[in-house]
Amino acid sequence: MDIYVVSMATTQGLPGPVVTMRFFKDHQEALDEFTEFTKALTEDPSTILLIRLNTDTMAEEILEAFEGTDEDYMDQWGRDYEDDEELSP
Repeated sequence: MDIYVVSMATTQGLPGPVVTMRFFKDHQEALDEFTEFTKALTEDPSTILLIRLNTDTMAEEILEAFEGTDEDYMDQWGRDYEDDEELSP
């Protein structure tokens, strides 16, 4: 059986570094959460990972990864999610 782990580690925060991890049985739900984490990027460097873990063999595979800031993400993917929010009804 596969489970999916989505994690976001941010180097800075009000109390200090923050790590958030969420676990999913469904790949699409995990991918959606990965996308939501990219929308939460700030000027603080962060690492976001989507990992598939086979619970029978304990083999892991990184499916998606991003490391950087919100500006790095926009440079890499060419999309500013703040613009999307302005277009929403």
